Amino acid sequence: MNPDLARLQAYPFERIRTLLQGISPADLPAVSLAMAEPSTQPLLSFMKRLRQIWVV
Repeated sequence: MNPDLARLQAYPFERIRTLLQGISPADLPAVSLAMAEPSTQPLLSFMKRLRQIWVV
């Protein structure tokens, strides 16, 4: 095998698992990182405007 394979670093998720070992999440409500649901008015207005601009 290629001798350089031994020089590779651990996969990112293995490193994260090692770093987070023994840490538990805070007792706080989860924060939603969602931008918006398609049914919200600002997003629908934005999508309509995009269609007006891009549709020839």
